[in-house]
Amino acid sequence: MKIILPELVGITPIVVEKEEALKIKTIKLKGVALDWAVALCEGYQAVDHSTMATSWVERKNLRGDNDYEPASSLKYSSNWGKGGPIIERHGICLISDQEGTGDDWVARMPEGNDFCGRTALIAAMRCYVSSKLGDEVEVPDKLVQAAEKEEA
Repeated sequence: MKIILPELVGITPIVVEKEEALKIKTIKLKGVALDWAVALCEGYQAVDHSTMATSWVERKNLRGDNDYEPASSLKYSSNWGKGGPIIERHGICLISDQEGTGDDWVARMPEGNDFCGRTALIAAMRCYVSSKLGDEVEVPDKLVQAAEKEEA
């Protein structure tokens, strides 16, 4: 199976071959699947390692070499050291939700929609992914399954 994700300004289209993928609504992204989508927005490209137990991403480092990271190590939606700079760089506004929607935080970008999340980082990263990749994202099936196991 070949999936081509939308082209972003200055980033080559991402092609994932052989790995099964699911189309997930951005508002439903969580855990490692959300972190993987954020990595794509940050300039990483998906790497096909369909025979391996985890999904990987890569990007060029300052020396021009490829840096590879397992998707499970990205942690944008749970580590302020990784997600915080994105929030600041893109002017994402975080609001504590007092209206009882079931989620505790709402994130908003100046030109985008509101996105909710159980934590401020989850809400902000969903908002960021939506601004770059749209309302639905192709995510490797094994990452969606891993995210479901994280929550269980």
